[in-house]
Amino acid sequence: MEYSLVCILLIFISFQSTEQRKRSLRPKIWDEYFLRKTRSDDNKHAHLKHPYLADIVHSFLLFHHRLSYEAASHHCAGSVLARNHILTACHCLADLDPEVVIRSTRRYAIIVGSLANGTNFSQWRKAGQFAIHPLCGYYGASVSYDVGIVRLSEPLLYSSVVKPVKFFSFDRKILGDEYEKLVRSGTICDSPGWGTSRKNRSYQNFLVRREVVLINAQHCRTMFCTAKYRPEILCGQNFDARQQICAAAVRGVIPCFGDSGGPLICGGNIFGLVSWGGNCSADAPEVYTSPSVIVDFVKSHFLTMKAAVI
Repeated sequence: MEYSLVCILLIFISFQSTEQRKRSLRPKIWDEYFLRKTRSDDNKHAHLKHPYLADIVHSFLLFHHRLSYEAASHHCAGSVLARNHILTACHCLADLDPEVVIRSTRRYAIIVGSLANGTNFSQWRKAGQFAIHPLCGYYGASVSYDVGIVRLSEPLLYSSVVKPVKFFSFDRKILGDEYEKLVRSGTICDSPGWGTSRKNRSYQNFLVRREVVLINAQHCRTMFCTAKYRPEILCGQNFDARQQICAAAVRGVIPCFGDSGGPLICGGNIFGLVSWGGNCSADAPEVYTSPSVIVDFVKSHFLTMKAAVI
């Protein structure tokens, strides 16, 4: 009888120990990840200023004490388009060489929100489906029609730290006229993300707010042709003003590796997606998918998905 009671007690203690490890380890792993991804030296409330920002990650299993936990590594940036959809760059979702092949969603997840006032408001969703622009692909050394959408496995919950990105207009003419005004006035825009810097090839441990100024197509081509990094490749036909726009660094910092797919925000509205540039060098401009290409793709995508709710 005593032996049976001892066995039962040991099993109970073992079960409690396992449950305690589950409760203690998983929050630690997640908290460290979200703290690392959302802390900013110059912006303690980045989650409130950029509630539309999404982190597209490679998800994988982490094993510890015979238990498995879901962990992640940064891949690309994106924007909340709707409760079920994330807007990003095509090259974040597909392999383009030697031919365009959409990747499997199995290893991807999306994180939105952040830690605020010690409370975890972050939301993790598995990628359910990838959709890319039908004309996406390499054009010279650049990516053409670089836009795509991630459909989530389950809808997001909107809050003060999770909101959809704003569009100035879905009318191409109105949008184009506003963009031309922004270029003429030398508007400074935000291009936030977790990408690398030129000096540090590892992804940032905090959200970086990069300021860029919109420039016209002629200025863009001139900068590429005089850039220090391989002007013979960047100069010429790589920039296509029909479906791309340009911006230059304001404070010597330009979007870099890992910033792909992130939004270009001007006056609170999205006007581009980070596509490609001159090897993270501030003397070369950054190229973004144009706002007209974005709105055309978004409208056509949702027309084919009548059940989608924006």
